[in-house]
Amino acid sequence: MPLDEWWRDYATHAFVKYARSLDTDDRGSQQDVEAVNRLFEILEREGKTEIIDAIKAVYFVNPNGKPEPKDIVKRAEAFSKGLGIPPKRVYGWLKSARLLFAKLRELDTGIDEGR
Repeated sequence: MPLDEWWRDYATHAFVKYARSLDTDDRGSQQDVEAVNRLFEILEREGKTEIIDAIKAVYFVNPNGKPEPKDIVKRAEAFSKGLGIPPKRVYGWLKSARLLFAKLRELDTGIDEGR
């Protein structure tokens, strides 16, 4: 993974933490949970519920378990197959969700939004 995409793993981790429904006093974790809530609200309002479904199908499966290699890939491909769409579209949805999460958390992704 390129060093300039650290936010990708951070956002992925936040989605998993959200699925665990952490009850913590850690302000950073609370901000992550709040950002995921806002992300879902935005996506819902924009009619992009398929992205919410993709997040849940890929990141919310067994959040307390130890992930196996390629779990995310397998889940994304199974989700895309279930919808009859290319996996590339699901990966695009997940990337857009991670980028929106990063923006909501004010993380510097190094990506120019004008592109």
